[in-house]
Amino acid sequence: MDADSNKLLKVQPSGYGSVWHSGTTVSMEVTGYQQVQWRVILCHILTVLTVGMLRLIFYWKPVLEVLFKCNPCHLSQSDWVVIKDSFNQQFIASVCTEEIEDDCFPQLAEPGGDDNHITLAIGVLEDDWRDTVQLQKQKEKNVIRYYTFEGLRYIWTERKGNFCKLSDFDEMLMCEDIHKQRKGLSKHNQNKKRQVYGPNMIEVLVKPYFTLLVEEVLNPFYIFQIFSIILWIIEEYYYYAACILLISVISIGISLYQTHKQSVMLRNMVKLTLNVQVHRESGEEEVISSQDLVPGDCIVIPEDGILVPCDVALLNGECMVNESMLTGESVPVMKTPLPIQNVIYSTEEHKRHTLFCGTQVLQSKSYSTDQQVLAVVVKTGFCTSKGELISSILYPKPLGFMFYKDAMKFIIFLGILALIGDIYSIVILEKQRTLSNEMPDCDVNATFGMKVLAFMKPPLLEEHTFGSNEETVLGILRRFPFSSTLQRMSVITKKPGNSSFEVYMKGAPEMVASLCVKETVPADFSGVLRCYAKDGYRVLGLAYKTLSLGITFETLHTLERNSVESDMTFLGFLIMRNILKPETKPVIDNLIRADFRTVMVTGDNMLTALNVARNCGMVGLTDKVIFANASPPSFDSPACVKFQLTDPAPDENGTEQLQQQPGNYSLEQSYYHFALNGNSFAVIYDYFPDLLQKILLRGTVYARMAPSQKTQLVESLQKLEYIVGMCGDGANDCGALKAADAGISLSESEASVASPFTSKIDNIECIPMIIREGRASLITSFGVFKYMAMYSMIQFVSVLILYTINSNLGDWQYLYFDLVITTTVAILMGRTGPAKQLAAQRPVGSLINITILGSLLLQTVLVVLIQVLAYSVTTTQSWFVPASISSTSSKLPNYENTALFCVSGFQYLILATVLSKGQPFRKPLYSNVLFLVALVLLYTMMIFLTIYPLQFVRKILQLMFIDDMKFKLLLLVFAALQFFISFLFELAIDNGFLNACKRPLCKKKSSKKLYKRLEKELCYNLAWPRLNEIIYAE
Repeated sequence: MDADSNKLLKVQPSGYGSVWHSGTTVSMEVTGYQQVQWRVILCHILTVLTVGMLRLIFYWKPVLEVLFKCNPCHLSQSDWVVIKDSFNQQFIASVCTEEIEDDCFPQLAEPGGDDNHITLAIGVLEDDWRDTVQLQKQKEKNVIRYYTFEGLRYIWTERKGNFCKLSDFDEMLMCEDIHKQRKGLSKHNQNKKRQVYGPNMIEVLVKPYFTLLVEEVLNPFYIFQIFSIILWIIEEYYYYAACILLISVISIGISLYQTHKQSVMLRNMVKLTLNVQVHRESGEEEVISSQDLVPGDCIVIPEDGILVPCDVALLNGECMVNESMLTGESVPVMKTPLPIQNVIYSTEEHKRHTLFCGTQVLQSKSYSTDQQVLAVVVKTGFCTSKGELISSILYPKPLGFMFYKDAMKFIIFLGILALIGDIYSIVILEKQRTLSNEMPDCDVNATFGMKVLAFMKPPLLEEHTFGSNEETVLGILRRFPFSSTLQRMSVITKKPGNSSFEVYMKGAPEMVASLCVKETVPADFSGVLRCYAKDGYRVLGLAYKTLSLGITFETLHTLERNSVESDMTFLGFLIMRNILKPETKPVIDNLIRADFRTVMVTGDNMLTALNVARNCGMVGLTDKVIFANASPPSFDSPACVKFQLTDPAPDENGTEQLQQQPGNYSLEQSYYHFALNGNSFAVIYDYFPDLLQKILLRGTVYARMAPSQKTQLVESLQKLEYIVGMCGDGANDCGALKAADAGISLSESEASVASPFTSKIDNIECIPMIIREGRASLITSFGVFKYMAMYSMIQFVSVLILYTINSNLGDWQYLYFDLVITTTVAILMGRTGPAKQLAAQRPVGSLINITILGSLLLQTVLVVLIQVLAYSVTTTQSWFVPASISSTSSKLPNYENTALFCVSGFQYLILATVLSKGQPFRKPLYSNVLFLVALVLLYTMMIFLTIYPLQFVRKILQLMFIDDMKFKLLLLVFAALQFFISFLFELAIDNGFLNACKRPLCKKKSSKKLYKRLEKELCYNLAWPRLNEIIYAE
């Protein structure tokens, strides 16, 4: 290690070599390791000595291989890195080196410099790029060091002492810098930058079948199957071993086909290669493949649209874009040029000016007839929005289902039990062994005297005293699209033959009124708005103004939005009836009866939202509503909040005023709901975190909420340990849909990926449906798990009893139990559908629960008692001849084996029947016709095998012929007794018998759920909330 490296290492903290990456969605710890040659040689020797077992372990746990072969080192000298994500998962990545040219990364232009020589890498500071190559100068060659993780390239930066993601270099990019890239990159600079950024591809690796086969066979499950086959062959269970081999081969084949098919389908879905026209620094234009694009390229957006191959910032003109692939929103979105401002560019903040990868530009319009619509590439490959989406599909977050964790605990318990059984068997054996339409552009331009983006013909007005039937055509020259943050949209228009430009605006009435000249807003504005909103109407404000005559067409497209949308003239209200869908109220009533909390979060007016909440049943007609009115801090007072039992009334400036009721008093024991708007929510969220928890417990109506606030609401409810389901229908709901535990999109777009679920029903009837399906799936999973556990216990008990007489189950007996009975039952048990009604009762949420464990324990005890009883009764019969215990062979057939075979066969079927619960979460057992038919056939077969098995069947199954009919009927009585007692056990457990027995023995514990504990506190605190009192933030 050289002197520079030693100097570098001395300044490291105690945990040197480990660096935390933290981002908006994930954080990870990266640790460097350097390969040691003698360790590598030792690893090869041990691999040979262990017959490849060490290599297999390293294949399963690659981190162990790095720890074995390498020593921890500083990241700058690492050959490998170990990456630990926020979910405590560990991955490895090899550090690669690549030679680059010395001037690969041009310098940023100095302010006021010559724009003709601006060839910077978008957002990349020269020092950062120079730092990446300073460590690795060998023989006058510059080398960058990087590793690739989840499709993204991380490059070593000496100055930061870390591997930095490529997209991190774009975070400080200014909007005005993007506009300076209008002339594009030279061919030479583009090729050099591609060395670092790589091709503009979202590559989905499709592995060949042979590679998939090797990976599948080396899976721990199939390694276990291989050892099982070897063991069964040694025990001379050839048929059983052959069946395991056949089933494994079929399973591997199906898995290979599905994996390869899905990989090919995903690759074809994300594959995007097309020719694009780019501007070169020399002023020329060139058509290149989209795979050659790099950040900084300036591309041309054709008028007839394009499938966007990367994330680009729009420089001029307007584009109509279909973003359903990313947001699930089927309505096209208007994109406008990026403003020339000295502000940091962000794809989230400037999404209205960004064309995202994978979206379809339907149409582009330039502001000038001799100008093309241009856009600058800002992100490529996996760094794009589409790349992040595909990355989340290829590398999903681990699903931390409690069911899986509990199942692993239970399997460990069964493993310990099996080990005890093995020890017992060995002792026994040893003992025995010893014993759309458009107007042509030319006509439009001639009509309006200039190029227009679009034109519209308003419908003819009917004959009224205030209208005429004269046809009017308006040309739209510029649009300011709707923004949920600004709560408005506007257009600049022109009439044919008129030299003036007019601005028309619509939006939230309060916002529109605040932008109008005060004299034009009627005095009764608040009262009229309040009247319509309170009756449930959706109200929009309308305004207009005429721009000054001195403005030219070119100047028109340089105007700031704030200057255009100011000093407007108020026109009036647009009143729309907000009709409640007929399915809404029954669904809400059903959810409330089933003890589900329903919450409304909307961008509409508070009074409109409250009216809808009362009409749909979220808020009872007699329930009281408390408005939480919060104000942000000012220069002379901290943030404050006041609870008021009244309706809000917007004032002339658009702020919601609350008509106060005199006196300070509490609600005592009456039930109430909280309602608050987006502004109040933001203040409470930032300054009153403790108060927020209480408000969320009773909050029902959230109005005027921005998209980000909807996401914050969902996350805040989850922090209270609620399981949150979110139903939305547009792009404004995307964040909340993704954050929710169960997000359901009502978008009609088939490509919607905004949420885990997409409903084909355009109303909220899907909500109780998905809850019923989820509950039925959970109960089915528990039922199948319990059955498979009991199947193991039944066979385990049978084998242990038979081992005491030096016997065992026969080869075909194992096949009959495992394939004919258990496999058939396990497959068909899950076909029972969900109950039609949503029950108020909650299903058990964990396997480690007294009802689940108590059921398994009682059923196991019963299985043992019935089998021991059958064995004991068999040995007392006058015709009984004991099996020889002097031989090491199984000595089949024998009476003990035959009796236990008959009884245990019924036990498999009985437990399948009693564990297939129906109501209240699933339909009755008889509704699952295939399962019912299978049970009838299997019961009939077992009765036939017990009473009168045919000779060839007895020979195959190695059963003893028993001529005593009374004994055979006695075995059926044992089976009936098992069924009756098992059914009573499950009935008692379902009715809370075990919980009732546990209650006197255990102290009552407080709920683990935070919201339940807080709700209990609220029930005891009758004095909260105090109305009309001002609460100040600390």
